[in-house]
Amino acid sequence: MLGAVAGVIALLISLVFTISAYLYYQRLTTPASKGLAFRILLSSLFSVAGSLGVIIDSLSPKPLWWIMASMFLTSYLIIMTAALHYLKLSVQLFGREASQSPFEKKPGKGAVVGGFSISSDDLSKIAPLCKLVNGVVYVGRKQKPVGCSKADKTIWLSRVDAPNATDPAKLHVIMEHIMRFVSEKGGNCLIILDGLEYLLLHNDFKGVMKFLASLKDYVLLSNSLLVVVIDEETLGRREFSVLRREFPELEVEGLLSRAEERALFGALSKETLEAEEEEKPEGDS
Repeated sequence: MLGAVAGVIALLISLVFTISAYLYYQRLTTPASKGLAFRILLSSLFSVAGSLGVIIDSLSPKPLWWIMASMFLTSYLIIMTAALHYLKLSVQLFGREASQSPFEKKPGKGAVVGGFSISSDDLSKIAPLCKLVNGVVYVGRKQKPVGCSKADKTIWLSRVDAPNATDPAKLHVIMEHIMRFVSEKGGNCLIILDGLEYLLLHNDFKGVMKFLASLKDYVLLSNSLLVVVIDEETLGRREFSVLRREFPELEVEGLLSRAEERALFGALSKETLEAEEEEKPEGDS
């Protein structure tokens, strides 16, 4: 009888963890956090099965200890694997020393860090920036990259089964591809997102904004540049305003001119550009 009571207590605790893990899994959007929530959910489910085994074993004359042992052992292995995976991601993101950047390489000469937007008509102007980075990722509906003459990695937004093709509805997969590439290159990469309208056809605006916000955070962390192609004609006024507020317009020509004049080493962030604009005299255009 005591075993049955212990089994019920273990079952209730396991159910609480299962429900909590499921709710987190539904709420989270980034691949790393969602993957961790899934592992915890799976571990909790095996713990539930093990708890049921304890109850049944206590009430049944047949020994079922091996079922309990296998379920709890599997649950333990999964949760330990999740913990080790989390530690691995922490090392990749935060590096060996907390005071250092998560990527050993520093931004290249004239590099820009952060998330910006650009119109499709001006996309070709970013070509000089392509030479200042460690790698270029192109995400869009075209199989041939636009903006840079070539891309080190192309993510073709399509539902067909083809090389480099990725389902536009699977935002977490797109994020995973980009993060893996940037990590392998050591940061200081250029990500061109040229398929925003197509992403919005397969995802709601809120989901796409969460994806872009997470991607922008990772880009800042990795000393990289994200350029989102947006056109007011293809977006609603509200959506365009929200996107432009989160991703200010990239003034490529002025940026390159200043980088050449000052032989800039380091990174020009959104804050740097805004500070320079504030320092200009009122009459200076």
